[in-house]
Order: sequence, then C-alpha cells, then structure tokens
Amino acid sequence: METEIKLGPLTREQQNRIFEDTVRLPALSPAETIRMETVYYDDPEGFFSARRYTLRLRRENGRCVAAFKSAPRGLSRLELECETPDMAAGAQKLAAMPDLPEDAREALARRTLVPVCGARFTRRCRLCRGEGAVLEVCADLGVLYKGDVRQDLCEIELELKQGEPAALQALARTLKDACGAEVCPRSKQQRAMALSGERA
Repeated sequence: METEIKLGPLTREQQNRIFEDTVRLPALSPAETIRMETVYYDDPEGFFSARRYTLRLRRENGRCVAAFKSAPRGLSRLELECETPDMAAGAQKLAAMPDLPEDAREALARRTLVPVCGARFTRRCRLCRGEGAVLEVCADLGVLYKGDVRQDLCEIELELKQGEPAALQALARTLKDACGAEVCPRSKQQRAMALSGERA
C-alpha cells in the first residue's frame, strides 16, 4: 500500500524551504536526485481512468518500471510495480500479480493500451523522521503534458514508510502552515488529463 500526501502547487522557494527543513524533517539518508519521465496509459474507452486506476510506465535514471495503482481509500491505495522494458511486457507482469483487482487483470490481458498523458521531472528525495513517522520526502520539479499542452510541475510528496497515517497528516499540516503550502488532492495523472479538459 502507498500512503502519501502531496503539497502543491508550490513556488520553487516554498519547495526548497520544505525539502531543506531539517528541523521539522530530520534527515535519515542523504538526498538523492532522480531524473524521471512518466507516461500514463489507458485503453481507448478510458477503462482505467473511469475506475480511478493509474497505469504508468516510468523511467528513473534509465531504469524502467511499470506500475498499477488502485483508486485511493483515504490517504492510501494499492501500488504494484515491476521492472520492464516496455508497457506491453509490464502489463503481462502486472496481470500475473495476485493482489491485482480482477477487473484490472482482465483489462490488461484483453484491452489495447495507449499513452494518454505524462510528466517529465527531476526528483530530489530523502528519508526523514517526522513526529511519530518515517517518511520519504520528494521534491518534484518539471512539467506535466498532454499532447502539445504543458503545465509547470512543482510539488512535494510526503510518503509514509513507517508509522500511522495520522502522524503523516499532522506533519503535513505543520509544513503547510509553516510554508503557506496547500494540500494537492489530485494526482499528476489527473492534473495532466485536465490540461485538455478531460478527467482521470
């Protein structure tokens, strides 16, 4: 399960203040920089987006990972991923995973998958200790796109690694108040799809 909160959209100053705030976010690991390109997939009828499923292929410093995410339940949702050379092979690997919802398994086996939107960004990340939690803090800076339409991306992701969701919520509120940030309720895919007036 993935449990996370996004803060954004942010200015670069706000993003840097949060990421470099070692008082509220004492570091447990050095910062790492990852260059990422994410392409989101669906079938031509929008099967996955209609169910609020996410299907993506992400390149991370040359490593290629396919991922499936279920519809959110509160702050959490199922996340499955595998290394793969492309989405066709990744779909086969994901379809073989026992935790995958049955309707998604059938869709991956039978439906044509097409790219619908994406994101290109640089991610700075590190493990931190918050009040009652261990989390990964990620600062994403780049662009969202759908077709020829682009939108700047500048946000912070707080992903819970250890502890209770309430601790993550409390920390997000503290950072929000300290830096004038807002919680972003929509995923990168939802925001990219909205660039052409579509919903994900």
